[in-house]
Amino acid sequence: MVIEEYLDLDIEDQLKFLNKQRATKLMKVIAEELGAKAYVIEKPIKSAGYKYDHDKKKYVLQEVNQSQQENDVMQYFEQHFTTLKSLVQQVEDIGYSNTMIIDGVILKNRVYKSKGLKVQEDVYTRFVELYKQQYQQYKLQDIISQALLEFCQRYEKNEMFDSEH
Repeated sequence: MVIEEYLDLDIEDQLKFLNKQRATKLMKVIAEELGAKAYVIEKPIKSAGYKYDHDKKKYVLQEVNQSQQENDVMQYFEQHFTTLKSLVQQVEDIGYSNTMIIDGVILKNRVYKSKGLKVQEDVYTRFVELYKQQYQQYKLQDIISQALLEFCQRYEKNEMFDSEH
């Protein structure tokens, strides 16, 4: 058998083949015989939830212990409690309504049109200060596009401005 034939088998047949081979051979030898790396051979099996049991010398379905998962989650929260608390505090401080979300329409459509716009000086100053303080991770042109898109969505009912398009 070659690797292509092995990969064309369904999971059950791959398990039967590997379990039979692993009873007498190391994975390294099986991999060499198939002409592939061991991880290529084991990947579909592991993705299906199986692991190799060295005592039984075969692949067995991995049992997921619900309480172990819950313990892992609690342990993660305990390890990262300070960081998580800090993030929650940051969100509460700036408020959800102040969180910038750039619409997918803007992120997908990267065709820009250059236009000179006249803006009231005090509005522009506030806009630039806010941008520098909180949103420099975005391109200024994307924030302006987002503001114009939100204006269109608010005041005009038109599919062109629907965020799902």
